[in-house]
Amino acid sequence: MDAIDIAFKLHDGINFYWNFYVPACVAILGWVFSRKDPWPLIKRVAISTLFIGFTAFNLIGLTKTYTALDAVIGELTCAADTSGLGQTVLDAVTRRLDMGPWRWGLAFHIFVDLVMLYFIFVQSGKRIPTRTISPAQN
Repeated sequence: MDAIDIAFKLHDGINFYWNFYVPACVAILGWVFSRKDPWPLIKRVAISTLFIGFTAFNLIGLTKTYTALDAVIGELTCAADTSGLGQTVLDAVTRRLDMGPWRWGLAFHIFVDLVMLYFIFVQSGKRIPTRTISPAQN
């Protein structure tokens, strides 16, 4: 397996982590906002703990994969064309695989994680306000 194949596999791995994380967050938020009653403390602690574990594994996987992809892209950038593609194609592929300032993406991930924990632990424990319609409003 050459470096380009490895880079594409790492790139796919990064997409997998994000494609797993985003729907999980949306599902949890949907669960929080669709509740009928406040969640008891034990439920909020359990869900928060599971979310923290999920987030930790996701962040570790993303960090390791981004780091590995950076290393492979660094090798591809410095290496002469040995793939037979031509230097122009190799440069274009390298630019395409480069994820840019990925640490900002992880910072955003952590920010979203904190917001999620707020909704899981704080908001889900609050009463849902009910609005009553008085006869004069009908």
